[in-house]
Amino acid sequence: MYYRYFKGLFFEYLSIFVLICKGYWILGRRIKTKCGEIDILALRNNCIHIIEVKYRYKEIDAYEALNNRTKKRVMRAFEYWISRNFQYSRYQFKLEYFVWFHYSYVHKIWW
Repeated sequence: MYYRYFKGLFFEYLSIFVLICKGYWILGRRIKTKCGEIDILALRNNCIHIIEVKYRYKEIDAYEALNNRTKKRVMRAFEYWISRNFQYSRYQFKLEYFVWFHYSYVHKIWW
């Protein structure tokens, strides 16, 4: 049980490292709201990037974990967060995901 938890943390931190190297400013990680959890919030070029991180051993399993239910949960959590942090309300936003599989990753814009 703890192995999966720490593996998830490892890949979240690895994603943060990749984002910092690409020039993103990290606003928060593992943000918990009453509507859900946001893995990473990052800022770049007047745009807030809401990033969901998934790791699976097989690539197809990682993509199956990203569905409309996950998207709605993350967006509800972001709407709650933005209502509490109105200084960021003038920024655009993008929902993205990092899919890690067998120590390689795919970074895509979801919506």
